[in-house]
Amino acid sequence: MLRRQTSQIYVAQPIYLLLEILVRLFTLGIFSVQGGAKAWFELILVTAALCASGYILWWQVPLLIAAIILATLAAGMFSILAPQYTEAENFANKRISTALQTISEYNLNEISTLSGSRLEQRLEQLHKAQRVFENNPKLVEQISELQSVLININQADHVATERVVVQREAYARQQRKLQELEKQRKEAEERREQAEADQKRQEWKVYQEKLKREAKLKTQHEALRQAAKNKESQAAAEREAWLYEQRKRENFTGGCPPDDRFDPPRCRPGYLIKVTLNKKEDGYDGIIWKPSDKEYDSIVPKWCYSSVQEAANERGRYRFRRPMNSQGKPRP
Repeated sequence: MLRRQTSQIYVAQPIYLLLEILVRLFTLGIFSVQGGAKAWFELILVTAALCASGYILWWQVPLLIAAIILATLAAGMFSILAPQYTEAENFANKRISTALQTISEYNLNEISTLSGSRLEQRLEQLHKAQRVFENNPKLVEQISELQSVLININQADHVATERVVVQREAYARQQRKLQELEKQRKEAEERREQAEADQKRQEWKVYQEKLKREAKLKTQHEALRQAAKNKESQAAAEREAWLYEQRKRENFTGGCPPDDRFDPPRCRPGYLIKVTLNKKEDGYDGIIWKPSDKEYDSIVPKWCYSSVQEAANERGRYRFRRPMNSQGKPRP
């Protein structure tokens, strides 16, 4: 009796390990479905446990009755299904191993179609599955069919690792290329900005030189204008001084002496009014002639004035008037 119980305990140990592996594999997305009498037995047993728990919580007699009936039925089924729970070979049956192997082969074939984040997620799942088997080496030794599953998982992990490495290298190359393009873009932008800055500095320099030249030319023009003005003022002052001396010497208060460089002498520019000295009985000393008079060209001037009024206003030694017309009156 003790030997039988020991054998059951020894057999139950890999059973619990297998159940633990299945539960962990289920959390990784690897599923297995078991049907038949065992499934009904487990369903009835779980339902009986739930009814018993409900009776304990709510003290409902129908739940107690259901728990007793279902527990009795489960006990009867267990007497038939007990060998499946006590023999280690049944836990490594073809259905479980075939399902796990099919799933592992599907994952192995699917690896070649994955990329990006999905490939890295699948690689992480494969690493977790490997750790599950690595933590239970005795179970893999006792259930030989799991070795092919482990081989498929290891092979899928190897393929996925290589693809992830290639993918990361490609991503790194792409990032380096993008960084190089961004660097080139920034360098081109910096060169463009530098060229624009140089051009603006050159334009500013040309503008400043232009302002300097304009200021210099303006200064030169101003100096020339001032020099011309000074020269003109000096010439005017010298002319006034000369006229003053000439008028004083000839006893005139206005006008200008004719230019004796010509023969006969001519009135100077600005002084076109001619006067002659021929004393009249009415007290005037000479006649005033203007360019509109028909005798003007034949008249040799004694003195010249800028206007008839200036000649008429002469208050020096001589006095002048216009010639008389046919009516005996001075011409206008």
